[in-house]
Amino acid sequence: MNGRRITVVLLLTVACTSAPVVAPAPDVASCQDILAPSERGPVEDSSRRVLARSWIAQTDSDEVSWIDPATLRPAGTMPVAIPQQTWSYALHRDGRTLAMAAGRVWLVDGGAMRITDSRRVRGGVTALAWVGDHLAVLTQTAVVWLDRSGRRVSTTDLPAAPVRSAGTADGFVVLTEHEADARTPPALTWSAPDAHTRTVALDRVVAGHVPDEGEFGASIVPGLAVDDTGDRAVIVQSDAPIADVDLSTMAVTYHDDQPMGLTSSAEAKLSDWSSVEAEWLADGLVAVWGTKSINVAGGGGTGEIAAGLSLVNARTWATCEIDPTVVDVALSDGLMFARATGAEGRNDDALVAYDSAGRELWRRFGHRRMFDIDAYGRFVYATTSWDGWIVRILDAATGEFLGVRRHRPPTLTTRDSHGSTG
Repeated sequence: MNGRRITVVLLLTVACTSAPVVAPAPDVASCQDILAPSERGPVEDSSRRVLARSWIAQTDSDEVSWIDPATLRPAGTMPVAIPQQTWSYALHRDGRTLAMAAGRVWLVDGGAMRITDSRRVRGGVTALAWVGDHLAVLTQTAVVWLDRSGRRVSTTDLPAAPVRSAGTADGFVVLTEHEADARTPPALTWSAPDAHTRTVALDRVVAGHVPDEGEFGASIVPGLAVDDTGDRAVIVQSDAPIADVDLSTMAVTYHDDQPMGLTSSAEAKLSDWSSVEAEWLADGLVAVWGTKSINVAGGGGTGEIAAGLSLVNARTWATCEIDPTVVDVALSDGLMFARATGAEGRNDDALVAYDSAGRELWRRFGHRRMFDIDAYGRFVYATTSWDGWIVRILDAATGEFLGVRRHRPPTLTTRDSHGSTG
């Protein structure tokens, strides 16, 4: 998701509730100039109902139900109660077997609408992913493999705490942090249900707590993207080389030009955290975005610096910048839906749709304060909760407004969720 380094001019926000402000980057190539456009794949049929997770405020627990994605309202049978609020999920390729996790892992049969298994997994579950008919359960110390009945089949110990993770066609990939003394570098571990595992050290990657940055140290989270075949992984950093890993051999190639220049060296010393997101698109393209915090001088609180949205061609390592003001992205069916920030002190964030080659398809709002984005098939959802919950439902292809929901939205489950940690 490098050929030419791109410089992003970044301005600071004064308060943590203000949207980041970023000046346009000079002399940035158009994505259409250097990246071959991708053909959009078939759109998932989102006219049908979808399994969703909803939070129940009165009991601080969750429930699973079938939802109409066009209206975000219940569609079908009675919901299944989950006794805790969960934070990770993975939907099986059958579209009806749902794994959810908090202190325990629950398996839900969406056809019979019942819990088929519930078990505690030691170490604190941080992510889930289905790999065929096996479930990868990521904890702080290991990858625990379960079969569809919930029976444990193997365990892969990790060299350190996980930072990012992703499922592949035949395994599960975990990026772990460096040790506290920073003498042991981050590592990438691939594991499979049959207990086969491969690990490689990433000596030019920084991930985890860096004690000598920021006032109290900094938390650095790179982005991890895996291609659809599960053959390659890229680790994208905010101000360091991209690592390209062949998952069959664990051979590592570093590319020194980066798609992001989050901060100058002076600003980096003030940062509390840096987080990069990376997602593999079609035709070898990787979408990259992220943010970085900064402590504002004079007791002004904490602000954010936007990295913007960029594309990396993982075949040629050519890089282009789509929009330097983007701070959040949702992807669905080959399209990217981004929240682009407006001028400092103004509530004029916009929702912008791009195709996988970076072409802008439509733009909405431009007068809203910050909102969250989600997408499913033919629908995009923009959610605000400043004065009560408001969810605006839009057509993904055209940006047409389709409806409004004035309740907290459910989380629609999708089969392409990789359960990233960070």
